[in-house]
Amino acid sequence: MEVFNELVLPAKVFEIKEEASVESIVGKLKDFREEEPYHLENGDTTNLVTEVLDLKLEEGVISGVLSKDFVRRRFYRRKLVETPVTEESPFWIKPFRNKAFMIVLAPSVARGVKKLLTNYVANKLSNVLFISSHAVVEVRYPWCREALLSRFRSCGHGAVPRLSGTWRDMVCCL
Repeated sequence: MEVFNELVLPAKVFEIKEEASVESIVGKLKDFREEEPYHLENGDTTNLVTEVLDLKLEEGVISGVLSKDFVRRRFYRRKLVETPVTEESPFWIKPFRNKAFMIVLAPSVARGVKKLLTNYVANKLSNVLFISSHAVVEVRYPWCREALLSRFRSCGHGAVPRLSGTWRDMVCCL
């Protein structure tokens, strides 16, 4: 048995329920950028940005990164310190069996928050693409689970698929 150094990467799989061509999805995502002014406690103002970065279309698969800024509030020596932070979540959109699926990799934050953030990414991209948060929904099809597991088994990168909790919360150990 071969031993791998494991890096656990939690991801969730979503189905895109609305009809859309790969080209129209790329067209809507390529220029997506939102800026929101944020007023810090010290009186300064900073812009928090949400945008899609590194958007690519290769062999029918769309890949990119949703980048979102937020302000982390901490106390340092009994004083409130606000620090702008950026979280990035890679995503992939792939047609499969006359449907389109989105796989969202969780950002690197505390363990209990990852599922919420993958849902946030799916909802945000759904709003960007279709002006509705109900167009992208979590996958609940047993045949999709087997197809995804088969895909990861045959990827040739030494990936060992595992499922944590329910089969919908896919974890791939590399």
